Amino acid sequence: MKIKISELPEGMIIWKNGNILGITKATLPDEYYDYYCTKIIGNDFDYEIKDKNKYKTKYTTISGYCGKNYEENLRQFRKELKKKGGYIDGIVTISSIVLYREKVESDD
Repeated sequence: MKIKISELPEGMIIWKNGNILGITKATLPDEYYDYYCTKIIGNDFDYEIKDKNKYKTKYTTISGYCGKNYEENLRQFRKELKKKGGYIDGIVTISSIVLYREKVESDD
């Protein structure tokens, strides 16, 4: 199970590729606290860092183009994405396209 390094308790040893990077809340450089890691089996204090850049870019749509409905749907999406260790790179807002008809006067 992946866990964010910033959520680990003090004194955990962080490894990457067989090298010790540091100890949480002691010697580990600040740049690593946004990374994710997994527990190394057999030692309660050791964790292996996962590559921060191992993400797959995806896209989706959020229903409710604007207003309260949209804001709530976006909030829920962010919450679920965070549980999976993901994040939003950006949001592109597309203007709505309206198809309509106007009554025209007949020449007859």
